[in-house]
Amino acid sequence: MKINLITILTLGAIATTSIAFAETDKQASNSKVQTEVTDAAKWPIPAPMMIHLKNVEKDITKFEKNASTNHARLAKRIEKHINKLISSCTMKGDGHNALHLWLVSFRGLTAKHSESVDPAAQKKIVHEMRGSFKSFHAQFEAAAKP
Repeated sequence: MKINLITILTLGAIATTSIAFAETDKQASNSKVQTEVTDAAKWPIPAPMMIHLKNVEKDITKFEKNASTNHARLAKRIEKHINKLISSCTMKGDGHNALHLWLVSFRGLTAKHSESVDPAAQKKIVHEMRGSFKSFHAQFEAAAKP
């Protein structure tokens, strides 16, 4: 009986350790991708895609400047522009991956904004969304016209 209990405890410890190592490897891998992408020069965004990002930024800036309170309307406009961005995506490689990382983070904010029913929290999230464009501009630029 003691041997079975020891075996079970040992196997449990091995499984827990394996899971912890797998999670650590995953985090290290994600960190490496983010470092490689953010340490590079600005990634060029094709004009047909950039227009949608500019429209999102413009809508957010206008919303804050006018102290608007129609958060549902803003959320719909942002979602419309993001969907157009995604459907017009022609990027490949590291630049695409970098934009994807930024967009995942930004879409997390938009989801929180859409789900919130607290106007004060929504206002704070709108401010965070506007702030995320500082990171965007540090990493991306409009592609040069051919």
